Amino acid sequence: MKKHDWRLDFIKIIAIIFVLYNHLYCYSFIFSYDLSELNILHYVLLIPSLLCKCGSALFFMVSGVVLLGKNETYTKIISHRVSRILIVMAAISIISGICNRSISSLISTFLGGLNWYLYAYLAFLLMLPIFRRIVQNFSDDEWKWFIAIVAILNMLQAIMIESNINFVVFSNIPLFVTPWASVSWHMIFPVLGYGFYHKRELIKQNILNIGMLISILGSLIGILLDIRIRGGANFEMMHQFFIVLPSCAIFYLIISIKENKNAVIQILSRVAPKLAPLTFGMFLIDTHSPMREKIYGLFFDRVVDGLHGILAAWWIIIVLFVVYGIIVWCLRLIPAVKKVL
Repeated sequence: MKKHDWRLDFIKIIAIIFVLYNHLYCYSFIFSYDLSELNILHYVLLIPSLLCKCGSALFFMVSGVVLLGKNETYTKIISHRVSRILIVMAAISIISGICNRSISSLISTFLGGLNWYLYAYLAFLLMLPIFRRIVQNFSDDEWKWFIAIVAILNMLQAIMIESNINFVVFSNIPLFVTPWASVSWHMIFPVLGYGFYHKRELIKQNILNIGMLISILGSLIGILLDIRIRGGANFEMMHQFFIVLPSCAIFYLIISIKENKNAVIQILSRVAPKLAPLTFGMFLIDTHSPMREKIYGLFFDRVVDGLHGILAAWWIIIVLFVVYGIIVWCLRLIPAVKKVL
Protein backbone atom coordinates (compact mmCIF):
# COMPACT_ATOMS: atom_id res chain seq x y z
CA MET A 1 0.00 0.00 0.00
CA LYS A 2 1.38 3.40 -0.99
CA LYS A 3 2.33 5.80 1.77
CA HIS A 4 0.01 8.76 2.13
CA ASP A 5 1.63 11.89 0.66
CA TRP A 6 0.98 14.88 2.90
CA ARG A 7 2.24 17.20 0.17
CA LEU A 8 -0.95 16.55 -1.83
CA ASP A 9 -2.91 17.52 1.26
CA PHE A 10 -0.90 20.72 1.50
CA ILE A 11 -1.73 21.52 -2.13
CA LYS A 12 -5.44 21.18 -1.31
CA ILE A 13 -5.06 23.64 1.56
CA ILE A 14 -3.29 26.14 -0.70
CA ALA A 15 -6.03 25.56 -3.30
CA ILE A 16 -8.90 26.36 -0.92
CA ILE A 17 -7.13 29.55 0.19
CA PHE A 18 -6.84 30.56 -3.47
CA VAL A 19 -10.53 29.77 -3.98
CA LEU A 20 -11.55 31.90 -0.99
CA TYR A 21 -9.41 34.77 -2.29
CA ASN A 22 -10.93 34.44 -5.74
CA HIS A 23 -14.50 34.42 -4.41
CA LEU A 24 -13.87 37.67 -2.55
CA TYR A 25 -13.19 39.23 -5.99
CA CYS A 26 -9.87 40.70 -4.90
CA TYR A 27 -8.65 40.39 -8.48
CA SER A 28 -11.02 43.17 -9.55
CA PHE A 29 -9.41 45.78 -7.27
CA ILE A 30 -7.77 47.28 -10.35
CA PHE A 31 -11.12 48.67 -11.51
CA SER A 32 -11.09 51.04 -8.53
CA TYR A 33 -8.32 53.03 -10.20
CA ASP A 34 -7.71 54.92 -13.39
CA LEU A 35 -4.81 53.42 -15.33
CA SER A 36 -2.88 56.67 -14.87
CA GLU A 37 -3.02 56.14 -11.09
CA LEU A 38 -1.36 52.73 -11.13
CA ASN A 39 2.12 52.23 -9.69
CA ILE A 40 4.43 49.30 -9.04
CA LEU A 41 2.42 48.17 -5.99
CA HIS A 42 -0.74 47.78 -8.07
CA TYR A 43 1.14 45.72 -10.65
CA VAL A 44 2.62 43.47 -7.96
CA LEU A 45 -0.83 42.91 -6.41
CA LEU A 46 -2.14 41.81 -9.79
CA ILE A 47 0.05 38.69 -9.41
CA PRO A 48 -2.02 37.14 -6.57
CA SER A 49 -5.10 38.11 -8.57
CA LEU A 50 -3.77 35.77 -11.26
CA LEU A 51 -2.54 33.03 -8.93
CA CYS A 52 -5.87 32.81 -7.07
CA LYS A 53 -7.33 31.43 -10.30
CA CYS A 54 -5.06 28.40 -9.82
CA GLY A 55 -7.20 27.08 -6.93
CA SER A 56 -9.59 24.94 -8.98
CA ALA A 57 -6.74 23.81 -11.22
CA LEU A 58 -4.75 22.57 -8.21
CA PHE A 59 -7.76 20.61 -6.93
CA PHE A 60 -8.07 18.94 -10.32
CA MET A 61 -4.33 18.18 -10.38
CA VAL A 62 -4.55 16.42 -7.02
CA SER A 63 -7.55 14.44 -8.28
CA GLY A 64 -5.49 13.39 -11.27
CA VAL A 65 -2.72 12.07 -9.03
CA VAL A 66 -5.11 10.22 -6.74
CA LEU A 67 -7.51 8.76 -9.31
CA LEU A 68 -5.83 8.34 -12.69
CA GLY A 69 -3.35 5.73 -11.53
CA LYS A 70 -6.10 3.37 -10.33
CA ASN A 71 -7.89 0.67 -12.29
CA GLU A 72 -11.56 0.34 -11.37
CA THR A 73 -14.63 -1.00 -13.10
CA TYR A 74 -17.28 1.43 -14.26
CA THR A 75 -19.58 -0.13 -11.68
CA LYS A 76 -17.24 0.89 -8.87
CA ILE A 77 -16.73 4.35 -10.32
CA ILE A 78 -20.49 4.91 -10.47
CA SER A 79 -21.26 3.42 -7.06
CA HIS A 80 -18.24 4.75 -5.16
CA ARG A 81 -17.31 8.05 -6.80
CA VAL A 82 -20.11 9.36 -9.02
CA SER A 83 -22.77 8.58 -6.41
CA ARG A 84 -20.91 10.63 -3.81
CA ILE A 85 -20.89 13.80 -5.89
CA LEU A 86 -24.50 13.23 -6.97
CA ILE A 87 -25.56 12.96 -3.31
CA VAL A 88 -23.86 16.28 -2.58
CA MET A 89 -25.50 17.92 -5.59
CA ALA A 90 -28.91 16.49 -4.69
CA ALA A 91 -28.59 17.55 -1.04
CA ILE A 92 -27.78 21.16 -1.94
CA SER A 93 -30.62 21.20 -4.49
CA ILE A 94 -33.10 19.82 -1.97
CA ILE A 95 -32.10 22.47 0.56
CA SER A 96 -32.60 25.12 -2.12
CA GLY A 97 -36.01 23.68 -2.98
CA ILE A 98 -37.07 23.65 0.68
CA CYS A 99 -35.84 27.22 1.29
CA ASN A 100 -37.66 28.48 -1.81
CA ARG A 101 -40.64 26.16 -1.28
CA SER A 102 -40.44 25.20 -4.90
CA ILE A 103 -39.94 21.92 -6.75
CA SER A 104 -38.89 23.85 -9.85
CA SER A 105 -36.16 25.54 -7.77
CA LEU A 106 -34.91 22.12 -6.67
CA ILE A 107 -34.79 20.84 -10.25
CA SER A 108 -33.25 23.97 -11.77
CA THR A 109 -30.63 24.12 -9.02
CA PHE A 110 -29.65 20.48 -9.61
CA LEU A 111 -29.49 20.84 -13.38
CA GLY A 112 -27.59 24.10 -13.60
CA GLY A 113 -27.69 26.22 -10.47
CA LEU A 114 -24.75 24.74 -8.60
CA ASN A 115 -21.14 25.87 -8.73
CA TRP A 116 -19.51 24.97 -12.06
CA TYR A 117 -16.82 22.90 -10.34
CA LEU A 118 -19.31 20.22 -9.25
CA TYR A 119 -20.52 19.66 -12.80
CA ALA A 120 -16.96 19.64 -14.13
CA TYR A 121 -15.82 17.18 -11.47
CA LEU A 122 -18.79 14.90 -12.20
CA ALA A 123 -17.86 14.98 -15.89
CA PHE A 124 -14.26 14.09 -14.99
CA LEU A 125 -15.44 11.10 -12.93
CA LEU A 126 -17.63 9.83 -15.77
CA MET A 127 -14.61 9.97 -18.09
CA LEU A 128 -12.17 8.35 -15.64
CA PRO A 129 -11.62 5.07 -17.56
CA ILE A 130 -10.81 7.01 -20.72
CA PHE A 131 -8.33 9.34 -19.07
CA ARG A 132 -6.73 6.44 -17.20
CA ARG A 133 -5.98 4.68 -20.47
CA ILE A 134 -4.50 7.88 -21.87
CA VAL A 135 -2.16 8.79 -19.01
CA GLN A 136 -1.07 5.25 -18.22
CA ASN A 137 0.11 4.82 -21.81
CA PHE A 138 1.73 8.19 -22.44
CA SER A 139 5.38 8.00 -23.41
CA ASP A 140 7.89 10.41 -21.88
CA ASP A 141 8.07 12.34 -25.14
CA GLU A 142 4.28 12.59 -25.33
CA TRP A 143 4.18 14.03 -21.79
CA LYS A 144 6.56 16.80 -22.76
CA TRP A 145 4.56 17.62 -25.87
CA PHE A 146 1.27 17.62 -23.97
CA ILE A 147 2.55 20.14 -21.40
CA ALA A 148 3.99 22.39 -24.10
CA ILE A 149 0.93 22.27 -26.36
CA VAL A 150 -1.54 22.99 -23.54
CA ALA A 151 0.50 25.93 -22.22
CA ILE A 152 1.15 27.46 -25.64
CA LEU A 153 -2.40 27.06 -26.99
CA ASN A 154 -3.96 28.58 -23.88
CA MET A 155 -1.72 31.65 -24.06
CA LEU A 156 -2.30 31.87 -27.82
CA GLN A 157 -6.06 31.72 -27.28
CA ALA A 158 -5.83 34.66 -24.87
CA ILE A 159 -4.02 36.70 -27.51
CA MET A 160 -6.59 35.75 -30.15
CA ILE A 161 -9.52 36.67 -27.91
CA GLU A 162 -8.01 40.06 -27.18
CA SER A 163 -7.40 40.52 -30.91
CA ASN A 164 -11.01 39.50 -31.66
CA ILE A 165 -9.84 36.54 -33.74
CA ASN A 166 -11.71 33.25 -33.71
CA PHE A 167 -9.89 30.06 -34.77
CA VAL A 168 -12.64 27.42 -34.90
CA VAL A 169 -10.28 24.50 -34.30
CA PHE A 170 -9.84 25.74 -30.72
CA SER A 171 -13.51 24.92 -30.14
CA ASN A 172 -12.85 21.30 -31.06
CA ILE A 173 -9.82 20.28 -28.98
CA PRO A 174 -11.08 20.44 -25.36
CA LEU A 175 -8.24 18.25 -24.12
CA PHE A 176 -5.91 21.17 -24.92
CA VAL A 177 -7.92 24.40 -24.95
CA THR A 178 -11.46 25.77 -25.17
CA PRO A 179 -12.81 29.26 -26.01
CA TRP A 180 -13.76 29.71 -22.35
CA ALA A 181 -10.67 28.55 -20.47
CA SER A 182 -12.17 26.78 -17.43
CA VAL A 183 -14.43 24.59 -19.59
CA SER A 184 -11.40 22.37 -20.27
CA TRP A 185 -9.83 22.43 -16.79
CA HIS A 186 -11.39 19.13 -15.67
CA MET A 187 -9.62 17.46 -18.59
CA ILE A 188 -6.34 19.39 -18.76
CA PHE A 189 -5.33 19.60 -15.12
CA PRO A 190 -5.95 16.03 -13.90
CA VAL A 191 -3.72 14.83 -16.73
CA LEU A 192 -1.08 17.46 -15.93
CA GLY A 193 -1.24 16.59 -12.24
CA TYR A 194 -0.67 12.89 -12.93
CA GLY A 195 2.22 13.67 -15.26
CA PHE A 196 3.97 16.15 -12.97
CA TYR A 197 3.66 13.79 -10.02
CA HIS A 198 4.65 10.51 -11.65
CA LYS A 199 7.02 11.86 -14.30
CA ARG A 200 8.66 14.63 -12.29
CA GLU A 201 12.12 13.50 -13.36
CA LEU A 202 11.25 14.80 -16.85
CA ILE A 203 10.56 18.31 -15.58
CA LYS A 204 13.29 20.90 -16.00
CA GLN A 205 12.85 23.34 -13.12
CA ASN A 206 14.51 26.27 -14.89
CA ILE A 207 12.33 25.93 -17.98
CA LEU A 208 9.21 25.65 -15.82
CA ASN A 209 10.18 28.77 -13.87
CA ILE A 210 10.81 30.72 -17.05
CA GLY A 211 7.48 29.56 -18.44
CA MET A 212 5.71 30.64 -15.25
CA LEU A 213 7.29 34.09 -15.40
CA ILE A 214 6.32 34.46 -19.07
CA SER A 215 2.76 33.43 -18.20
CA ILE A 216 2.50 35.90 -15.33
CA LEU A 217 3.98 38.71 -17.42
CA GLY A 218 1.68 37.83 -20.33
CA SER A 219 -1.34 37.85 -18.04
CA LEU A 220 -0.44 41.24 -16.53
CA ILE A 221 0.03 42.75 -19.99
CA GLY A 222 -3.20 41.14 -21.19
CA ILE A 223 -5.18 42.44 -18.19
CA LEU A 224 -3.92 46.01 -18.59
CA LEU A 225 -4.41 46.02 -22.37
CA ASP A 226 -7.91 44.60 -21.99
CA ILE A 227 -8.86 47.31 -19.49
CA ARG A 228 -7.43 50.03 -21.74
CA ILE A 229 -8.72 48.73 -25.08
CA ARG A 230 -11.92 46.87 -24.20
CA GLY A 231 -12.88 48.25 -20.82
CA GLY A 232 -12.26 44.89 -19.14
CA ALA A 233 -14.52 42.84 -21.44
CA ASN A 234 -12.06 39.91 -21.45
CA PHE A 235 -10.74 40.53 -17.95
CA GLU A 236 -11.64 37.07 -16.66
CA MET A 237 -10.12 35.28 -19.65
CA MET A 238 -6.87 37.23 -19.33
CA HIS A 239 -6.57 35.58 -15.93
CA GLN A 240 -7.74 32.08 -16.80
CA PHE A 241 -5.78 31.39 -19.98
CA PHE A 242 -2.44 32.15 -18.36
CA ILE A 243 -2.66 29.89 -15.30
CA VAL A 244 -1.47 26.62 -16.85
CA LEU A 245 2.24 27.02 -16.11
CA PRO A 246 1.79 28.92 -12.80
CA SER A 247 -0.47 26.08 -11.58
CA CYS A 248 2.07 23.49 -12.68
CA ALA A 249 4.91 25.43 -11.04
CA ILE A 250 3.07 25.70 -7.71
CA PHE A 251 2.16 22.01 -7.86
CA TYR A 252 5.72 20.97 -8.73
CA LEU A 253 7.23 23.21 -6.06
CA ILE A 254 5.13 21.57 -3.34
CA ILE A 255 5.51 17.95 -4.44
CA SER A 256 9.27 18.52 -4.61
CA ILE A 257 9.49 19.33 -0.89
CA LYS A 258 11.92 16.85 0.65
CA GLU A 259 11.19 14.93 3.82
CA ASN A 260 13.55 16.11 6.55
CA LYS A 261 13.67 17.09 10.20
CA ASN A 262 13.04 20.76 9.54
CA ALA A 263 10.50 21.98 12.10
CA VAL A 264 8.25 23.62 9.50
CA ILE A 265 8.20 20.48 7.34
CA GLN A 266 7.42 18.34 10.37
CA ILE A 267 4.50 20.57 11.34
CA LEU A 268 3.14 20.65 7.80
CA SER A 269 3.37 16.87 7.46
CA ARG A 270 1.23 16.47 10.57
CA VAL A 271 -1.25 19.31 10.12
CA ALA A 272 -1.94 19.05 6.36
CA PRO A 273 -3.52 15.54 6.48
CA LYS A 274 -5.90 16.75 9.20
CA LEU A 275 -6.99 19.92 7.39
CA ALA A 276 -7.14 18.65 3.80
CA PRO A 277 -10.27 16.47 4.30
CA LEU A 278 -12.13 19.63 5.34
CA THR A 279 -11.45 21.53 2.10
CA PHE A 280 -14.30 20.06 0.01
CA GLY A 281 -16.86 20.93 2.67
CA MET A 282 -15.34 24.40 3.03
CA PHE A 283 -15.69 24.88 -0.71
CA LEU A 284 -19.35 23.82 -0.61
CA ILE A 285 -20.18 26.23 2.21
CA ASP A 286 -18.42 29.10 0.49
CA THR A 287 -20.11 28.55 -2.88
CA HIS A 288 -23.60 27.46 -1.83
CA SER A 289 -24.42 29.46 1.27
CA PRO A 290 -24.63 33.16 2.19
CA MET A 291 -22.13 32.67 5.00
CA ARG A 292 -19.29 34.51 3.25
CA GLU A 293 -21.41 37.64 2.84
CA LYS A 294 -22.71 37.36 6.41
CA ILE A 295 -19.21 37.11 7.89
CA TYR A 296 -17.95 39.93 5.68
CA GLY A 297 -20.84 42.08 6.91
CA LEU A 298 -19.87 41.47 10.53
CA PHE A 299 -16.61 43.32 9.98
CA PHE A 300 -17.39 45.81 7.20
CA ASP A 301 -20.61 47.69 6.54
CA ARG A 302 -19.82 47.90 2.83
CA VAL A 303 -17.58 46.20 0.30
CA VAL A 304 -14.09 47.62 0.71
CA ASP A 305 -12.49 48.26 -2.67
CA GLY A 306 -9.05 49.12 -3.95
CA LEU A 307 -5.91 48.14 -2.08
CA HIS A 308 -7.72 48.34 1.25
CA GLY A 309 -10.08 45.69 -0.09
CA ILE A 310 -7.19 43.24 -0.44
CA LEU A 311 -6.16 43.76 3.18
CA ALA A 312 -9.77 43.32 4.27
CA ALA A 313 -10.03 40.15 2.19
CA TRP A 314 -7.04 38.49 3.83
CA TRP A 315 -8.57 39.07 7.25
CA ILE A 316 -11.90 37.64 6.04
CA ILE A 317 -10.09 34.63 4.52
CA ILE A 318 -8.56 33.79 7.90
CA VAL A 319 -11.97 34.04 9.57
CA LEU A 320 -13.67 32.00 6.83
CA PHE A 321 -11.02 29.30 6.98
CA VAL A 322 -11.47 28.90 10.74
CA VAL A 323 -15.28 29.10 10.74
CA TYR A 324 -15.75 26.83 7.72
CA GLY A 325 -13.20 24.38 9.11
CA ILE A 326 -14.98 24.11 12.46
CA ILE A 327 -18.38 23.63 10.79
CA VAL A 328 -17.12 20.93 8.42
CA TRP A 329 -15.17 19.18 11.19
CA CYS A 330 -18.36 19.02 13.29
CA LEU A 331 -20.43 17.78 10.36
CA ARG A 332 -17.89 15.07 9.59
CA LEU A 333 -18.45 13.62 13.06
CA ILE A 334 -21.67 12.24 11.55
CA PRO A 335 -20.64 9.01 9.75
CA ALA A 336 -23.08 9.44 6.86
CA VAL A 337 -21.87 12.98 6.22
CA LYS A 338 -18.21 12.00 6.44
CA LYS A 339 -18.68 9.62 3.52
CA VAL A 340 -19.54 12.45 1.15
CA LEU A 341 -17.65 15.44 2.60
